[in-house]
Amino acid sequence: MDRLTAMESFQAVVDAGSFSGAALRLHLSKAVVSKRVSSLERHLGVQLLNRNTRQVCVTSQGAAFYNYCSNIVRDFNQASETLRQGQDKPEGELKLAIPLCVAKLLQPILMDFINHYPDIHLKLHQAGRQLNPIADGYDMALCVGRLDDCNLVARRLASLERCFCASPAYAKGKNAVIGFEQLKFQRFLALRQEPKWEVMQSHDNSAQELPTVFTADSYEMLMGAALDGQGIALMPRSLIQPYLDSGQLVEQHLPTLEPLPIEIFAVWPPNLGMPVRQRLLIEHLVDNLG
Repeated sequence: MDRLTAMESFQAVVDAGSFSGAALRLHLSKAVVSKRVSSLERHLGVQLLNRNTRQVCVTSQGAAFYNYCSNIVRDFNQASETLRQGQDKPEGELKLAIPLCVAKLLQPILMDFINHYPDIHLKLHQAGRQLNPIADGYDMALCVGRLDDCNLVARRLASLERCFCASPAYAKGKNAVIGFEQLKFQRFLALRQEPKWEVMQSHDNSAQELPTVFTADSYEMLMGAALDGQGIALMPRSLIQPYLDSGQLVEQHLPTLEPLPIEIFAVWPPNLGMPVRQRLLIEHLVDNLG
């Protein structure tokens, strides 16, 4: 027995003064309403209503229970309405986890989102590891690459082009890359999440791993190392384009190697309805990351 619907049916009978009137109010059959009230009486072990062919009367115990029922049904309906309104308005709290490696890339996009929706309280957490929204208690998490968890809903937000880059000082002279054999003499900089570079050999589409001499948790750190002349970094083009335009970094075209794009996904626990604040954030990320 669904106790709430049974209480709702009992309350409707008392308010309407009859089972038929309650059935009309609840858009149910008279038999269903009668069955629910009878089940409630069996569960409580008391008779709530006196029934005869002409009328329905509330017992003394039923009258006392009616007051409790009214409060419970009213509070539930109010709580339900509040939740429904929260689903439809861009407001409330949204707990978001993002990977540290792309924090600099995401920062202006998230700040723009906050400016657009000032009533949404974005609680942001950056982590050097991949976070799971269910296990770690977040409404949604962004991850680089798909999170292998069948209990989560995932949506790809963007596939970002990457390119090899280095400082002009590093790129010239003895560090100039001429052929494939020269790659083993280079200094490669990489994310901690991918300490062995994975790049694609264009002639046969096979993955090629390149050794690295420096790893960091974020692209911001990698860019700093590249600007300092420490070696060749594999970076999202959108993040370093201003530095390429200014000449602080130069793009490196490595023989037969094509950098793989970085894919960013949003993952969240499955639920009956996605709050509008979360849907708006996903749409904002899709529009601005691509």
